[in-house]
Amino acid sequence: MARILYSVCGVGLGHAGRSKAIIKELKKKHTVKIISHDEGPELLKKSFSDIENIEWFKFVFKESKVDKYRTIVENTPKALKVFSNNFRKLAKII
Repeated sequence: MARILYSVCGVGLGHAGRSKAIIKELKKKHTVKIISHDEGPELLKKSFSDIENIEWFKFVFKESKVDKYRTIVENTPKALKVFSNNFRKLAKII
C-alpha cells in the first residue's frame, strides 16, 4: 500500500470531476490525500473526506478567454504569500 498525495486543478470542475474516478480506484489499495483549490474541493468533498484546500492563483477571464496580462498583474502581488502558505501546508501534510 502506497501513500499518495493527489493534487487536482480547481479551475472549473472538469479536472475534479474526472479525478473522482481515478481517486476512487486508487483508494481501493492505497491511502490517498487530496489537495485542490478554488471550486475543486467543493465537488470532491461530496465524495471524499480527506481533502485539503490550498491557495492558488486566480485566472482573469475576458470574453471567455484568459486575460494573460490582467492575470499576471492581479496575481503577482500575492505570489510570495501563496507559495509560502502552500509550502507550509504541504510540508505539514507530507
